[in-house]
Amino acid sequence: MLADMTHYLSIAETLAEELVDLRCQQTTLKVREGELRAALLELTGTDPGHVQIATASAVVRIETRRSSRFDAKRLPDHIRKDPKYRTTKDTTIVRVLPSGQAARGRAHPERTTPDEFDVLERF
Repeated sequence: MLADMTHYLSIAETLAEELVDLRCQQTTLKVREGELRAALLELTGTDPGHVQIATASAVVRIETRRSSRFDAKRLPDHIRKDPKYRTTKDTTIVRVLPSGQAARGRAHPERTTPDEFDVLERF
């Protein structure tokens, strides 16, 4: 039984390390995506209306959309604070935090801050 536990812990550690590496890559990609988005908006104008840029593998469409949202902050306080209008929802999150080794400088340079992602449930 102890050998099985050790085996499962080893698998969990491997999976966790891969998750840490993927989150690091995601952070790098999100930064680059923001830079590219900003450059495209600068080239096309901040309110382009509708622009299409054809590439070899896809079409990048830049468009302005307007949507309407419900703003609960505009409701009177007595409604916003009334518990009968509230619901509770549990959300499972998987957090990546620096380990003790990471805090002593053995971490990847891009993994210096905690990262948190919500696992969103489909409606």
